[in-house]
Amino acid sequence: CAHVLHASFGILKAGLKGIVDTNLPEEYLAKIQRSVETVRGIGKIKHLRARQTGRQIVLDIGLQLSPDISVLEAKHINQSVRALLRSEDKYIGNIFIQDFPAE
Repeated sequence: CAHVLHASFGILKAGLKGIVDTNLPEEYLAKIQRSVETVRGIGKIKHLRARQTGRQIVLDIGLQLSPDISVLEAKHINQSVRALLRSEDKYIGNIFIQDFPAE
């Protein structure tokens, strides 16, 4: 009976891992930050959050951009960040990017 309960708990735990959002380790966030910082035009990363839902990784990134750039240039920077991150990790799904003017 104890073996059945132990096995059942293991299966339940593995199943819940795919349903519940989990935070990613600091090492993963540091890797993402280093990658984003290589994109030309980014002044500073204001915030970076990541969570995993099932196999998909969702990123929320706040970027400080020069107040002198155009909206079109900001859009190109955001597209570059998305393309770079998706090329580095096939499990990255949604990437939410907020742009802030540099202070």
